[in-house]
Amino acid sequence: SDLWFNMIREAVAINQNLLVYKVFYFFYFAALGSLVPYLSLYFKHSLLLPAHFVGIILAVKPLCLFVSAPILGTIADKYNKVRTVLLIALFSYIVMNLLVAVVPPVSIDCLSEVHDKLNISHPNDTIHRLHGITKENHVEAGNITSIGNTEMWQEAWLFDLYTEMDPKIYKNAEVVFLVILIITIVGELLGAMSNTLADVATFQNLDNRPQYYGEQRLWGEVGLGVSAFITGCVVQGQYKKQVDICPEDVFDIYRPFFYVNAILMAVALFVSTRFNFQDSDKYVNEKIALFKGLQIFGKIEYLIFAMIALFLGAALGSAETFLFVHLVELGASPSLFSALVAVHCISNVAMYYGSIYFLESIGHMKMLTLGLLIYALRFYYFSAIENPWLVLPIEFLRGLCSASVWCALASYVGTPPRVGATLQGILHGLYYGLGRGLGQLIGGILIRRFGTDPYFCYFALIDFLVMIIVALD
Repeated sequence: SDLWFNMIREAVAINQNLLVYKVFYFFYFAALGSLVPYLSLYFKHSLLLPAHFVGIILAVKPLCLFVSAPILGTIADKYNKVRTVLLIALFSYIVMNLLVAVVPPVSIDCLSEVHDKLNISHPNDTIHRLHGITKENHVEAGNITSIGNTEMWQEAWLFDLYTEMDPKIYKNAEVVFLVILIITIVGELLGAMSNTLADVATFQNLDNRPQYYGEQRLWGEVGLGVSAFITGCVVQGQYKKQVDICPEDVFDIYRPFFYVNAILMAVALFVSTRFNFQDSDKYVNEKIALFKGLQIFGKIEYLIFAMIALFLGAALGSAETFLFVHLVELGASPSLFSALVAVHCISNVAMYYGSIYFLESIGHMKMLTLGLLIYALRFYYFSAIENPWLVLPIEFLRGLCSASVWCALASYVGTPPRVGATLQGILHGLYYGLGRGLGQLIGGILIRRFGTDPYFCYFALIDFLVMIIVALD
């Protein structure tokens, strides 16, 4: 009984010195969860951008992280300006999203006006045009013909219909795309380092207990889950009220989220001013140049670690990007996605907290090996199910290959004397930048050619082989 009492007391107790980092993670990831998951819908429905332009904008984000994180980390280390770089990064995120909010749409015409100009008398005729359905195969269209006007935006890119009405709209789309792309590139190059430097401050104040990182980071997952769930419910409720698809009306749905994002990120910025960045001279190897940091990966141990981080990042990018696509193909409903967000949040919070005991009992490399195994099981399971709701049980394991894996990666680099911004920047660039970006890019190409079922099945096989190699190493 005393043992259980001590465990409960330790779980409830809050280290006042680390409270500021918990609060930062909560508001920082709540800011991201309030807007970022729905930016693609905003680009699609409010700005009316075509699919390939939206894909480019979203793909640029991890690439910017891969480029900027190691460079800004080196600058922060070399000139001992970690706090300054962090504040600039957070401020750039606020400005970037507020600027995106004022970019005008490609067209201000409502869908009903487009119907009138194209002589479309029934909403289903729009769907037939967008899906290439003619009167001859109208009967074979199946459930597509039952989709109503206000639900159609979940199925098709309206940009094609607007360009049919007025081919000059494509020129407008190119201008809007270029403006959004420039804002995104500049904002991400400056802002992508924010999470990295917050991790640096956290690890410095954990002293020689990097395994306790997950206990701080789990509050970010709580903030992300709460804000994403609330935003998703609001978006679904507002969409159901729409009787027409008008870019300006759709923007009215999303406008509050841009403001909420800015407010929450401003709170995170204020909290970050209370961070205690320790003198980097305390750590022998912290103030290192970028090229010297890269030379560390010339050692077999660190090279293997880097390759594992890269591969796990690709798996993360594939799971994040294409699981929902796969579930839509299986006929998933919006309520399933809401349930999935809740499951992911619960799983990640549990594993961020449990990572303390995993790291102490099995170590970093075995935890990464476990993460590879869980990815293999998840991906094969995705390819095998036919009912989308069956995805929920396996997704309770998600935390073992996302939260636990990231704790193992970050704490490995965050173990003194490896707690500098340079090495953390390289790690973030490999995992969240290049790795995630490659998973999205290569996955998109292969899925377009082979489909989601074969993609997940073969990725599971490759993942399992990589896991065996790592386990035998």
